[in-house]
Amino acid sequence: MNLFSGLFGPLLFYLRADQPLVEMLVLMTWAIFALFVISFWKVFQNQSAPFLQTFWAGLKNWLVRLPIIIITFVALILVIIFLPLPSNTIINHHDDTILLNTHSHTYYSHDGLISQKNLMRWHKRNGFDAFFITDHNNHLKTLEFVQAQKAGKIPESPLVFCGEEYSGSNHITLLGLQRDFKTKDMADSTAIDSAHANGGVGIIAHWFADEHRTIQYYIDCGADGFEIANQAEGLSYSRRIFREIVEKCRENGLIMVGACDYHGYGSAAFTWNALQIPGWQNQADGQKRSSVMNIFRRHEENKIKVLVYRDRYVFPRKLVFLSPIFNLGYFRTLGIWQIISWAFWMLFLPLFAATGFAKKVGSWLTSPPQRLWGVLGFVASSFAVFMGAVLLSRVHMFKDYNNILKEYGTQFFWIGIVFGIYSLIIASRKKHPSE
Repeated sequence: MNLFSGLFGPLLFYLRADQPLVEMLVLMTWAIFALFVISFWKVFQNQSAPFLQTFWAGLKNWLVRLPIIIITFVALILVIIFLPLPSNTIINHHDDTILLNTHSHTYYSHDGLISQKNLMRWHKRNGFDAFFITDHNNHLKTLEFVQAQKAGKIPESPLVFCGEEYSGSNHITLLGLQRDFKTKDMADSTAIDSAHANGGVGIIAHWFADEHRTIQYYIDCGADGFEIANQAEGLSYSRRIFREIVEKCRENGLIMVGACDYHGYGSAAFTWNALQIPGWQNQADGQKRSSVMNIFRRHEENKIKVLVYRDRYVFPRKLVFLSPIFNLGYFRTLGIWQIISWAFWMLFLPLFAATGFAKKVGSWLTSPPQRLWGVLGFVASSFAVFMGAVLLSRVHMFKDYNNILKEYGTQFFWIGIVFGIYSLIIASRKKHPSE
């Protein structure tokens, strides 16, 4: 972490939540309710006005500011998703252990929001020695990327492996693929057999999220293992289901892995697979690839350890509406450098606010009083427009693979435009008698 961890730490804390988007929306709801209470408290201080007049003034104040709260939280969510926030991560101190991710996506997935090269950078930043790209239902572009690494056209670390996330009755990650083939309309067993014919393996992805078919069904289809952790699907699920997966895998000699299932959302990883591979650093490219795949093909579960970073009490999902209270535990997770960062900003900001420049800016933002709200909304809206435009600029390059670039880009762009116009109107309003 660095000096800005005091500013960005809470955002990263929400990024690592069991249900990050849901919990951000809950926090927004709490903020809207707090604004509601404050709006009425201010106008009811004017005891001389009739009750109904005071009530409607408070309601108007709340409704005027409500869109600003909404677009601000939209912008914060976009910051969490798209900006490379400074994040603490794992450090591998063991020469005979490598860190690997079995599940990730790029723009060549219908739901991916990151390029192949940036995905590589993300894995390097989060301590991975190797990772699989598992784009949905295709892997030709991944094969080309792997070949580029073998030819020395891109950095040799982290090592990139070819895979595919096949959509059958359940999603199945086919890992270690060496040639292109189409999985469309394949039966589950055929897809796994095709991976085996390629020298690869088939891992059942996030089965615990939906429990499609039975575990035994996928074992009978030839599955080599199951994911027992998946940060995209939430790391918290029934311990009964967890024990069932573990018991079945141990009874049948299958492997168990953790997966980032990374689609380009956010800067932090909190799931790794630690594989025991003595002498990895001194091995050539081909030897490294064989070392990893041999562990998977031979089902050497004793050489795989799933690591999951947990920084909070995991509360029952049915209590998600109370998540802002549970998440106060963030302050218990602070390390020494994070505490220093918080102390710095708590000292710096009041001192800065006392300067002449800050006073002039503050005076301008609060005269008229609604200008501050308008400026806040305009900044947030501008960021939404910018991110929408960035996504839309990439649609043509991945139109045959990706669906959400156009969908999200259009939504963010026009939401930003509408809220930006509204914010400018608010910023230019004259003072209302009730304000």
